[in-house]
Amino acid sequence: MLTKKQKKVLDFIEEYSKKKGFSPSHDEMRKHLKLSSVSTVNHYMKILQEKGYISREKNTARSVEIGKKEL
Repeated sequence: MLTKKQKKVLDFIEEYSKKKGFSPSHDEMRKHLKLSSVSTVNHYMKILQEKGYISREKNTARSVEIGKKEL
């Protein structure tokens, strides 16, 4: 189960990826979601990855992929 903020981050990644064809940068996520820093984005990304909602490649920009869907 995701919190409201986690769901908001996941929804933004999914919508952005569908529209642009690639995932948003951490700074784009920070600006859109009005978060205080990129480290906050990293925190949410880590949680989403641990829960299996996204996968990402280390040291590769825009490498986020959506995993399972929330039911």
